[in-house]
Amino acid sequence: MRILFVHAYYQQPGGEDRSVDAEARLVARFGHDVEWFRFRNEAMAGWSAVRTATSVVWNREAYREARSIIRRFRPDVVHVQNVFPSLSPSVYWAAEAEGVPVVQKLSNHRLFCVNGLLYREGAVCTACLGKPVAWQGVRHGCFRSSRVMSAGVAASFALQRLFGTWDRRIAAWVALDEDGRERFTAAGLDPSKVHVKPDFVEVPPEPGSGDGGYALFAGRLSPEKGVDTLLAAWARLDRDVPLRVAGDGELAGILRDAAAGDRRIVPLGRLEPDALQRETARAALVVVPSRSFETFGRTAAEALVLGTPVIASRLGALRNVVTDGVDGAHFEAGDADGLARVVRSFFDDPVALRAMRERARERAARRYAPEADHERLVAIYESAVRTAGRGRA
Repeated sequence: MRILFVHAYYQQPGGEDRSVDAEARLVARFGHDVEWFRFRNEAMAGWSAVRTATSVVWNREAYREARSIIRRFRPDVVHVQNVFPSLSPSVYWAAEAEGVPVVQKLSNHRLFCVNGLLYREGAVCTACLGKPVAWQGVRHGCFRSSRVMSAGVAASFALQRLFGTWDRRIAAWVALDEDGRERFTAAGLDPSKVHVKPDFVEVPPEPGSGDGGYALFAGRLSPEKGVDTLLAAWARLDRDVPLRVAGDGELAGILRDAAAGDRRIVPLGRLEPDALQRETARAALVVVPSRSFETFGRTAAEALVLGTPVIASRLGALRNVVTDGVDGAHFEAGDADGLARVVRSFFDDPVALRAMRERARERAARRYAPEADHERLVAIYESAVRTAGRGRA
């Protein structure tokens, strides 16, 4: 197949950027022809709030460039990861104008939430889920703390719903977990077009040793990732368990302050993938304390394929990525005492913790293998082509 990948890269690199790059490499590895339409969102750094807001609604340059690339490359399908905020939904219209079906990944909740996280003021927020217009997101300035830019985001997606973009111009949606599929279909997406396919994870040839004796957090240092819960749990943890923290973000200062007062906490900063994999392989366990709905849980999956057990909040896709007593354990999101209890129980029973490693790797390697992911992804592409063909008939 010929596949055009479309993605606006985030100003702060994250899981979506890694996911779309990996999927493009995967399909190319299996012999498919790949082309890109990329935009780096850091190029928007000098844009005014008004320009950002209007570009979110419709980007004329992106529309013209998308049509030009499609005409030149003639893809069978357009695979879209993220069009926000720079490319805008104009790329869907460009693909329709050229007669090419669109497959859209659902790696966040942007269709129904101004900040894409379903998270506000320290807690899950579903106030705008399924609503025609995300008025609450505008009222609270949920995008970049700006009501002007939030209004642009809300207007963009309200207009797309009004114009039938989600129904007419998207041939297939890809949810990364059944939990997400239920939420997206309840919010109004056509269930017949919403497929479930978790991201794949490269399976290292050897399992991790787990001999580091530490717990590891890896991710963006931001409120929705549960950094406050993590640090509060360690303040309550009466065990000499080192906590190594890989990542950067707005809460980096809070982490440094916590580390200054607790020798067990070690900030590592942002690590390159190979260095992060080494840290994960030696970790006794990985902690994923998210306070918002994760659509997949890449950090957890990458730990599990190494055999590193995961303690995760019981929220979103993490409920299904981690299985209690098999490859890790859950605690209630935001419950620092509960997290401390689970960490304590794991380190108090090292025999059980070691036994869990083999089960974790075996289950994850089977579930997230690249070969299986390729088959699932191509089946979705073929479904999109058939759906688009019926629509044109």
